[in-house]
Amino acid sequence: ANTAAAGTTVKAAARMVVNDFAISMNGGTVATDVSETAPGTLTASRIGSDLAGANSLNSLVRRISAFRGVSLPSAALQSVSTL
Repeated sequence: ANTAAAGTTVKAAARMVVNDFAISMNGGTVATDVSETAPGTLTASRIGSDLAGANSLNSLVRRISAFRGVSLPSAALQSVSTL
């Protein structure tokens, strides 16, 4: 349910905690993964590309907000990602 089509606007909200990753796009079903470990110290942000700095996003990122120490429940991820 969390896919984006070319030429569309997407609003997403995600949670990244040790063994508790989740994302919702456009208020859709929350996709989760409980087997990942959170990265240690974040030293760089690569907005619009993968971790290696490749595979660039061919689009516009309108706004990004990040909150340290805040872990929203799944229902809240759906709510804040609604267009």
